[in-house]
Amino acid sequence: MSQYSELPVFEEDKETLETYFQKDTWTLLYFTASWCGPCKQVYPSLCALNDKLPYVTIVKVDIDVNTDTVDQRTIRSVPHFELYVKDTLFGTCSGADILQVADLLSRCKQSKDNERQGNKDE
Repeated sequence: MSQYSELPVFEEDKETLETYFQKDTWTLLYFTASWCGPCKQVYPSLCALNDKLPYVTIVKVDIDVNTDTVDQRTIRSVPHFELYVKDTLFGTCSGADILQVADLLSRCKQSKDNERQGNKDE
């Protein structure tokens, strides 16, 4: 049993992604599949990140259940990640390397910190 909280699960027949994009946090969509070994491998690390980073909500999106949502995107493999700030796509990455996900989050944080610093200088 994991020491971290489970990720919220997106179900397109019950909600829309805009539900998550309206929050004051960033949204990292984690596209996965129940049959995907690398997805299962990276999942505990994602749960840990979700608990440790209060400004990020990581949402699990099963590609076999949420076909309409997946069809609206270019997803060539899983796991696949899309990072949104509000409803704007900041960046993507694919693969089970948690360091790529951490780098994506770090680049976004640095970008937002630079924006805030620029606003202070005005």
